[in-house]
Amino acid sequence: MWAASSRSDRGLRLMSDLDIVVRPDQIDIAVDHLKAIGYTVDYQTDGRHKKWSADLKRPQDAGMIDLQQELPWHDLFNRTPADLTSHLQPIRVGEALALIPTPELQALILIIHDQFQDYDYWTGNIDLRHLLDLRTLIATPATTQWQLLSSMIPNALARNAIETQLMLLATLFGVGWPAGWRKQLVPRIQVWRKLLQARVPATRYLLLSTGFLDFRKFPRASASSFVPGPPRKYSSRWFPKFTTLLFLTSLSRKYRPGKL
Repeated sequence: MWAASSRSDRGLRLMSDLDIVVRPDQIDIAVDHLKAIGYTVDYQTDGRHKKWSADLKRPQDAGMIDLQQELPWHDLFNRTPADLTSHLQPIRVGEALALIPTPELQALILIIHDQFQDYDYWTGNIDLRHLLDLRTLIATPATTQWQLLSSMIPNALARNAIETQLMLLATLFGVGWPAGWRKQLVPRIQVWRKLLQARVPATRYLLLSTGFLDFRKFPRASASSFVPGPPRKYSSRWFPKFTTLLFLTSLSRKYRPGKL
């Protein structure tokens, strides 16, 4: 979104890092070029992690560069990595040429990131900054290709997460609802829960269990081994393991910048 925005608007968006995805065979080249202009590696994953990533920084910059080798949770997009390239658009930033996702893919990335990578779907948090970004992406629902977005959704859980965010947009900012989309029960409950927790924070512990209404639909497919089509394996549990429950409970207690 930063790359696609006008120069006058780039300083208005709150951000702490710049996410850049590079092909696996270009990782070393990318790191060497960034080091050549003053960046140093602040953090880099090791062999214990399934996916490679690195955070690079330099003293004069307010934020870091988050270098990735694939889109986050790309296995939930119901597309192979090769198929996703058709949803990328070329853009020039200064003297550089980059590819940015289409608005539909950007919306999907934002939602999946917040709901599952940041655990907001389970804890009931609202990432207000990304919700405003999402409003910008789909400010005119009539021009958004909802059929394209819908085709990328692989399962009921991901669809519930997307509908939850769209209902929040409609409730908080008056963004129109996509034509032809039904408002399902689970997203309605999730929105009610999120708004109640934002108003009365003490209820977040009592309402934690409402986040697991469709936990059984959570895919167990490895993020590093994408299989086209819906994931083949799902959780056989109706409720998370005790250790997972403790983790989510502790996460609910923490104040996280930008989240309600």
